[in-house]
Amino acid sequence: MKVLYLDECKQHPFLLVGYLLPQVESQKIRKELSKLRMPGQRSIHFKLESPRRRREIVSVLNTMKCEVFVVKCFQRKSPRSHAIKTLLERKPFKSFVFELDETTRFKDHQQFRGYENSRTWDHKMRHEEPLLWVADAVAWCVNRGGEWERMVRAMIVETIEC
Repeated sequence: MKVLYLDECKQHPFLLVGYLLPQVESQKIRKELSKLRMPGQRSIHFKLESPRRRREIVSVLNTMKCEVFVVKCFQRKSPRSHAIKTLLERKPFKSFVFELDETTRFKDHQQFRGYENSRTWDHKMRHEEPLLWVADAVAWCVNRGGEWERMVRAMIVETIEC
């Protein structure tokens, strides 16, 4: 079974980025990602890293052959809900993990009501789940565009616009 680890950029257009990984590989990849932390860091948050560290992290991610989906939502009203719905309709993954955002947790549970028998989802804090760092890095790079977006392009298997 594959699991989709999701992060987002709330600027316009809204970006929902998912890192897809077979569950059997998750422990090995978590260990590899954890090695990227600097001493004293609990997690990697791409916007807080220096440009040099960002390049280093992206370089490692590219060697891992990451499989990433990007949803660009141009809707002004409820772009997050629209992006999630689009992803669910287009890509029927069985399991999702969102980075915990208390402002959206309740709405997520409302949106997924009725899917309990066919899908599982969870919310994890960034420091609890290193696999979320991949989606965070790609989301940041795509949002920045230019050189940064080109650096992660090989990881992106599909970009969906809605």
